[in-house]
Amino acid sequence: MLGLFDSGVGGLSVLRAIRARHSDVLTWVIADQAHVPYGERPLEEIRQFALAQCRFLFEGGAEAVWMACNICSAVALEDARAIHGASAVQGVLQAGAQAAAKLSRTGRIGVLATDGTVRSGAYPSQIRRLRPDASVTTVACPEFVPLVEAGRLDGPQTTAAARRRLAPLIEAGCDVVVHGCTHYPFLEPALRSVWPPELPVRFVDPAQALARRLDPGLRRGSDPHTGTELFTTGDADRFRVQVEAFLGAQAEGVRRLCWNEGRLSVDPVPASDLVWARGA
Repeated sequence: MLGLFDSGVGGLSVLRAIRARHSDVLTWVIADQAHVPYGERPLEEIRQFALAQCRFLFEGGAEAVWMACNICSAVALEDARAIHGASAVQGVLQAGAQAAAKLSRTGRIGVLATDGTVRSGAYPSQIRRLRPDASVTTVACPEFVPLVEAGRLDGPQTTAAARRRLAPLIEAGCDVVVHGCTHYPFLEPALRSVWPPELPVRFVDPAQALARRLDPGLRRGSDPHTGTELFTTGDADRFRVQVEAFLGAQAEGVRRLCWNEGRLSVDPVPASDLVWARGA
């Protein structure tokens, strides 16, 4: 079983990438919506959130855990690996940096990220380790996560935000732009709509790169439509609606998790399993 977590619906973009390639892998997904967005929180606080979610997933039977959150990958990956094993925990940030370094023709790479990920300096560090000649431009996008959580994937407000945040990357002549937050792939149509057509660009979704490296030995289920358990620390009904909107899957039950002294536990109220709609 694979466990993954994010501060909110960004984890669903990672789940989408997994389902596209490995529809039968048993998966647990946590959305820590009690604390979304992570971007402006202290880095040590985010590290503690990440380690607690790793612990919950491994104690629940996960064979591997993906940090489906770039800032968690930046500040907590090595600590989690020290506890659970180097091969047991993967981060989307590292996968995104590798893909960007490989795909860029010019070495001019842009990263759209949360404020915390930008503050960590992790993307420039990771990319330049792989490609010393790279010129990396990082841009903090504080409005992107709230827009996605609210389901505002298009419209004047979203278009204006996309144009504002892409401007420095366009000016730098970037030929690769990394979605440095797993919420951001849901905004890619809006981002593409304002990117100049005369400037070729490739958008990198780190989840796609990570999904290509999924361990083939993970436990799998007999029915791809019932192989996922979804959890949220926020409003379960709201998250159910978000799942249906972002993934086109009918979510008949979402389990709610409760934070208690830095640890997670399942709300005792019974919840049915997530049921995937036909064709989802």
